[in-house]
Amino acid sequence: MQSSFTFSLFGHSIAVSSAVLLAVGAGLLIAAGVLLFFARRHRFALQRSVVTDELMVHLSRIAEALERQAARPVDQIVAEALKRSDRSVQPEPSVESHTIPYSMFGREI
Repeated sequence: MQSSFTFSLFGHSIAVSSAVLLAVGAGLLIAAGVLLFFARRHRFALQRSVVTDELMVHLSRIAEALERQAARPVDQIVAEALKRSDRSVQPEPSVESHTIPYSMFGREI
């Protein structure tokens, strides 16, 4: 038993049976296979150049640096970060500084 599906397209009612849907699906699969077959013929490869060689050198240096960072223990990384942050902290001034020494009326706060 074939079931039919009816849909409207631009005001026209079209009835489609399951056999027609199966045939359209098979046709689309065959068309996709043909396109894939012809797409394999048009592959290309980049030729070596000075730019690609230099890019590969830089990328390998970045990869090696990341591997070295990943191999370090976490405790050592945290200790180095704390040492750097201790050096960057400036001593606080002993006298309170006024951020706004005068009010908008000219009197000191």
